[in-house]
Amino acid sequence: MKERNIFKETDHAGREVLVLSRNWPDGSRYRRRMPNMTVAKKVRARIEESIAMGTWQALKKELTEPEKKVAVVEEFDPTIAEFAEIYYTDYCKVQNTAPGFKRYALDAIIRLAGEKKLRTFSPDDVQKFKKDRLAEVGMPATVNNTVAVLSNMFTYALDVKKLITEHPVFGTKKLKVDEVVRRIMTIQQERAMVDETMRICEVVGAFLGFLGETGLRQEEGMLVKRELVDIRQEVLTIEASKNYKTRQVPLSAYAIELVRGLTPVVGDPHVFVRLDTMNRLYPDYIGDVFREAKVKAGVPWLKGCHDFRHYRATQWLKKGVDIETVKQWMGHKDIRTTMIYLHFDKDAARTMFREAEKRELKEWKNEESASGENSAESI
Repeated sequence: MKERNIFKETDHAGREVLVLSRNWPDGSRYRRRMPNMTVAKKVRARIEESIAMGTWQALKKELTEPEKKVAVVEEFDPTIAEFAEIYYTDYCKVQNTAPGFKRYALDAIIRLAGEKKLRTFSPDDVQKFKKDRLAEVGMPATVNNTVAVLSNMFTYALDVKKLITEHPVFGTKKLKVDEVVRRIMTIQQERAMVDETMRICEVVGAFLGFLGETGLRQEEGMLVKRELVDIRQEVLTIEASKNYKTRQVPLSAYAIELVRGLTPVVGDPHVFVRLDTMNRLYPDYIGDVFREAKVKAGVPWLKGCHDFRHYRATQWLKKGVDIETVKQWMGHKDIRTTMIYLHFDKDAARTMFREAEKRELKEWKNEESASGENSAESI
């Protein structure tokens, strides 16, 4: 659906940008790039309201005099690291927009770009950040999620705090994400990987094993709290995550064993708190351990922690868990995402189909038999 006065166009660098174009009553035109559709609609609404109220000249002056914005910006010139903390405290925690996930992403942003100035952060800096983050985690989807947080932070700086006049992330294309994971671990490979990782670092090994049993995303696993691990009921409650929904996942005996093997840290509620501390002190600590372990375990083709999530989804489907349940446990918004995992093991998918066919025929025969008995009784 087209939006009045708001449209997309391609800039000189070949990037798609969003533009708001609206005439003032004096015949001049306000035309500016917008960071996103929400901001564009808000600016359009302000213009139309000012015209209706007869105050448009004051608004026109405000919107078309950049020197005023520059003067405001010069009063406070934070680094990315400084503003990230402001954004987290004043926006993420207050609005409750997945603060756990935002904290995880902001830690990476601070680590890789924290020294840069907010005002001078450029599209080239965004590209470098994406490259560095990809080298760190090896997963395009995780990079895209982190960049989305970076973009939201700059939108907050532009639209709310008025600290910048240009949005450096706007128009940046997402990294291409493979729709199909080409190889999935067997249970033997998964356990071998966990065992080898534990020999290097017990906490990282337990973390990978836990992901492999629960299907959590890496950032979700980092934020698991002990109070939400119900060993008696054998269920894990996952707080607001990527899809902003709370969900529950069953815990296997192996997952419970892994949690019990970790010593709690006084004052911190998280299961993997020591792992989080290591990763802060030594950037990409998890990645370094992972790369060493996968060679020793004989699975050098593994890409990262996300392979354990793929492994679990495939195992659930192979063992006959219905796809709607797997969708809920994985936290997918769209069942089509869950259906991708059926492609990983065509034999399993075919078996599931045949079993469903047998159940359908059995039900049909039972109904036919019952119908025949009812007919005989009526005679």
